[in-house]
Amino acid sequence: MSKHRWKRYLVLPVSLLAAGVLFWLLVALPTAAADTTATVRYVAPGGNCGGASPCYASIQAAVDAAQDGDEIRIAQGTYTGVSTENGVTALVHLYQQDMYLTLRGGYTTSDWEQADPTAHPAVLDAQGQGVGVYVKCIGCGADVPLDGLHITGGYASES
Repeated sequence: MSKHRWKRYLVLPVSLLAAGVLFWLLVALPTAAADTTATVRYVAPGGNCGGASPCYASIQAAVDAAQDGDEIRIAQGTYTGVSTENGVTALVHLYQQDMYLTLRGGYTTSDWEQADPTAHPAVLDAQGQGVGVYVKCIGCGADVPLDGLHITGGYASES
């Protein structure tokens, strides 16, 4: 009888442990996942995003504020103004360190849900002063999708 009695005493602690693990899986994990959701960031000429937030006047400002998994939606307009970082002159500098970031153009400030790059072109014009978009991936397998953007006016040196 004593051989089976210890099994009976073991059932309650094991059941409580299983219930605790189940509770953690149902409550704690979804909360942690919710904290890591991506942010949609908006860019429009002059920083007027029609009430959408967070709003930026330049693509670079949105990139600088971005976190892993974010999407940057870019409204119709022509974006200029290169800058030099780490010896590279570009309109947009993306230094990726295992960060997934998406840049999408073709939106209007009154409709941030449906992109139409043909009707509402987002033009990145380096005006012959640098490259349009410079991506440097530092030891990563990160993706940087560029969707619906018209990149023009860039140059590349032979080095």
